[in-house]
Formats: sequence, structure tokens, C-alpha cells
Amino acid sequence: MSDKREIITKAEKIVAKSEDMVIAYVREDGYPRASTISMMKADGIKTIYTSTAMQALKTKRIQANPKVSLCFRDGWNNITLTGTVAVSQDNALRRALWQDWCIEHFPDGAEGERFCVFVFETEEATFWIDNEQESAVRDEL
Repeated sequence: MSDKREIITKAEKIVAKSEDMVIAYVREDGYPRASTISMMKADGIKTIYTSTAMQALKTKRIQANPKVSLCFRDGWNNITLTGTVAVSQDNALRRALWQDWCIEHFPDGAEGERFCVFVFETEEATFWIDNEQESAVRDEL
């Protein structure tokens, strides 16, 4: 049986190597909506950065209700994070996270009107890793 810190460390490694994740948010009618979104950067599992278009429906819905969940999967291992998203157009942050593939989606560049960054802050995490279930709150991460 693993201790909580060992499971969290394994989760951090899984998240760090992830290229994408599922983000779930709430629509205006109260129903959930899930979609795949590309990973930009992770600070452990406390703070996750991703991006989308400022005018995207997803962005508008998250601005209305910033409570979201992210899910990562690696084989049978699963990490689900629950928390809040801040939508940022800070130029320093956008330049720092800009990747080559972004130009295909945001032809006006890192500082253009379309490109925004989602800054996700974990409040709670649940894990199923190596056939063990665990959960943690932010202060434990």
C-alpha cells in the first residue's frame, strides 16, 4: 500500500507528461460539458495552464462559472482535479506559454486578441493510481 505522498508524486509525473486532458465545466442550463484541451504547462498538480480562444463558447461559460474539473489518464491510472479557472490575457504569461502549434489556432500571435490562457488552481484531487484510490486537498499537494 502506497502512502499519499507517493501517489501524489506519481500523479504529478503523469500530469507532467500529458499532452492533453479533459476539462469539464457547467453550461448555462446547468448541464455539464466536457471537452479535450491541450496541456500547456503544469506546476505539479496545483496549477495547470492551458489555452483556448478568448471568444470561444467554453471561455464564456467558464467566465460565468469558473468551477471546473480536469481529468488526466495514463493507462488505468486516472487523476481528477477539481478547482477554479482564471482566464488570463497577460502578455508575459501568454508569451511564456506560447508553443509552435499555437500559430495554427491563433494566427495573430501570442499577444493577439484571440489567445487566452486558462490558469487552473486545484482545490481537490482524486486519484486511481496503481489500483489504489486516494484523495487530497490543495494544502496536501
